[in-house]
Amino acid sequence: MPDHTALEARLNITLKQHLAGQFTEAERGYLELLQEAPDRADLHHWLGFLLQQQDRLPEARTHLQIALNLDDSHSEWQFNLGITLARLGEYHAAIHALQRACAMAPTQYFYWTNLGSTFENAGDEASAEQCFIKAQHINPACPDAWYQHATLCLRQARYAEARTLNHRGLIAAPEQVTSRVMLAQAWHALGHTDEALAVFERWLAAEPDHPQALHLRAAYQQQSPSCCTPDYVQNTFDGFAANFDHILGRLAYAGPQWLADYLATQPAAPHALKVADLGCGTGLAGGILAPWASILTGVDLSTGMLEKAAAKGHYTDLQCIDIHTFLVSHPNTFDLLVCLDTLIYIGALDLLFEAAAHALKPGARLIFTTETLTDDAGRPWQLNTSGRYSHRTRWVHEQLKQRGLVITHYSSGAIRNESGIPVVGDFFCAQRPD
Repeated sequence: MPDHTALEARLNITLKQHLAGQFTEAERGYLELLQEAPDRADLHHWLGFLLQQQDRLPEARTHLQIALNLDDSHSEWQFNLGITLARLGEYHAAIHALQRACAMAPTQYFYWTNLGSTFENAGDEASAEQCFIKAQHINPACPDAWYQHATLCLRQARYAEARTLNHRGLIAAPEQVTSRVMLAQAWHALGHTDEALAVFERWLAAEPDHPQALHLRAAYQQQSPSCCTPDYVQNTFDGFAANFDHILGRLAYAGPQWLADYLATQPAAPHALKVADLGCGTGLAGGILAPWASILTGVDLSTGMLEKAAAKGHYTDLQCIDIHTFLVSHPNTFDLLVCLDTLIYIGALDLLFEAAAHALKPGARLIFTTETLTDDAGRPWQLNTSGRYSHRTRWVHEQLKQRGLVITHYSSGAIRNESGIPVVGDFFCAQRPD
């Protein structure tokens, strides 16, 4: 018969090794103890849990199941078996184990979120949703319950619900790991504008005159400065540069594809045009424009973006300069000006269109996109809480006409998605008459 006092002392040492991540030593300790006490359920459980942590899932399942056969009174043992079975793809058995864990400890919200995920994997989305709702009620400060529910709704094309749930998740998450911009957007979307503004006030208290905080606070206060400040553009896009292409891909940004589709309908002009890509960013349009251009100039205020554009190798020239200043300094120069996803950072477009008309050769074209502001809006453009401007389509038409630019092509559609919800945009091609 084993010396129980000595065995417990050795078990304590082994558990400390396990918790310290000394898995080889801990496994050896559990196995030696099991040779002396093969019917100790806790030894089988701890060894099974260690094996699960090492992704040795079939071995883990064996020991966790033995532990429960010997003693089925521990909810966390049921939970660990359920997780192991789920990772093995044995979803129905996993659901049974996780349901038992939930029944034994119904206030453990993460039992419910994991049960919900397992129901999803088993194809039972209705049961999964009920589990996520249960977890939200148990602990509203648990972001996972909101995010998992949002993902389920998004997959079911329940976009408005998904967006609301995602906002609830952002608010539930600790502020120190949540983007302040996203946190403010979430508060505002849920109808708590005062809380959103408080985010910016705390931000400005910590970083006075921060350009993003100032710009977005103005948007949330329903102010509409005529354009974003250069500091805002530089700060925002230098920060986005490393992941910008990935972010726009995730948002299903359509601007470059709209440009490619339009140019495909035009008579070929291989390497014949002098082209400027205004607000070129990381150069997403560069590869589309390069076959048309004898000279392709990229213009942007963000040096981080221009470094990414340079690496793509499509541009003959890159300039870090405000696009209005650039256009004014190049009269009667360009065959084609392209401005994708850039005018959304300018409210009053009249001076920009005037400068563009000034920079185009006779017969040359300006291609650009905007985000659409409904025609029943009381103003021609507005600054949104996204930090971007939207413009009334009819007003844009009028502004182009007043500058002598003739619209030769117009289309509209979803230019990007936000939380799965399409953002409507306009695509224009306007020509300076011969």
